[in-house]
Amino acid sequence: MVLEHDMIKMLQNLLQDGNAIVVANACASLLEISNATGKNYFKLHKNQNLSKLLSAVNEANEWGQIYILEALSIHDAANSEEAE
Repeated sequence: MVLEHDMIKMLQNLLQDGNAIVVANACASLLEISNATGKNYFKLHKNQNLSKLLSAVNEANEWGQIYILEALSIHDAANSEEAE
C-alpha cells in the first residue's frame, strides 16, 4: 500500500519540513519501510535534506535524534565534498 499510494515521495518531501518532530518521524518511517523491503528509501537531494536533518538533530527529542542519526548513518555521500 505504501508504494501504491506513493507515500515514499511524500515521506521524502517531509524530510525538508521545518518542524524537527515531523523530520524525525519521516526518518523513522523511511527507515522502517527500508528495513521491511530491503531497499534504501532514505535519499538526500543536493545537501538540502542534509542541512535540514542536521538542524533537526538539535531540535528533536532523544528518540527523534536517534532516528535522524540512524538515517544519516546509512547515507552514502556522493563525493568527498558532500561527506565533509
